[in-house]
Amino acid sequence: MKKIIPVLMAVLLISSFVKINAQEDLKPFRFGLHASPSISWIKPDVQEYESDGSKIGFSYGVIADFNLSENYAVSTGIDISYFGGKASYEDKLDPYGFESTETGNIKSTYNLQYLQIPVMIKMSTNEIGYFTYFANVGLGTAIRLKASGEDVYNETTITREDLSDDVAFFRESLIIGLGTEYSIAENVSLIGALNFNNGFTTTIKRKNHDLDKNGNAIANYIELKLGIIF
Repeated sequence: MKKIIPVLMAVLLISSFVKINAQEDLKPFRFGLHASPSISWIKPDVQEYESDGSKIGFSYGVIADFNLSENYAVSTGIDISYFGGKASYEDKLDPYGFESTETGNIKSTYNLQYLQIPVMIKMSTNEIGYFTYFANVGLGTAIRLKASGEDVYNETTITREDLSDDVAFFRESLIIGLGTEYSIAENVSLIGALNFNNGFTTTIKRKNHDLDKNGNAIANYIELKLGIIF
């Protein structure tokens, strides 16, 4: 999957320049910036684990649209994304630093930071008044920058400054969204979009000492993407 995405992007970009040569009035490239609040959660794929709540997240970055035609573009960029989630599970307390050899219910919170490169097909309507509506679908490839969190048992909280060994270095996701652009000047538009970023590779892989296996989970988030594009 990691090798397919760059190849697909290269093919689409090459085809975009070929098509744009026949459309002199079409701007081949658009650049922008965005800031995007989000709601994130983790989804365990181990029966003994339960999702225990969501977290407020945030991302920011640059937008790059390569136009294939008037209504189609390859949308990419670079995002710095902060997200995470909470999980509840039974495990031995001692390996977590709770000074007990018994098993108890632990509540873990994960704070994740990733650098993501999305590659999406963006399908737009013609301009209606000052508005253009669009849908986008594609893949996100992300690299872990930081992972931290905390574990809670009863009233005791233990902060984890580094969970790099328990959080995947790479994360792959499916991105689906709907949005609109509002034209404020020639070739300048405000953007608003709602995107669902659905992880399909394991993000959390923390070992459960009671079950003697990893408590794997994926991470998802919904973001409101707000930005400007030129």
